[in-house]
Amino acid sequence: MIRQRADFDSGKHGNLFSVEAHYHADHRWFLKKDWAKNGGLKWLYGGLSHPIDLVRWYMPDITEGDGIWFDYGKWKGRGPAGC
Repeated sequence: MIRQRADFDSGKHGNLFSVEAHYHADHRWFLKKDWAKNGGLKWLYGGLSHPIDLVRWYMPDITEGDGIWFDYGKWKGRGPAGC
């Protein structure tokens, strides 16, 4: 990512008008803990901050964004084993 950023800074990739970032993690082990079940897990700090940081690294003055959220807690028992 450091080399990609250097290429970007040098203008190798042209002008940036949009950024897309993803973060996939298996948080099921968090969801099994009592403190997480009782509202102690803050999703902003538990993973969402990573793609937001990446986008802001490239577009620090961003004014608008969209996101997609999948709540494993609401799908308990309907997804992969252990969800």
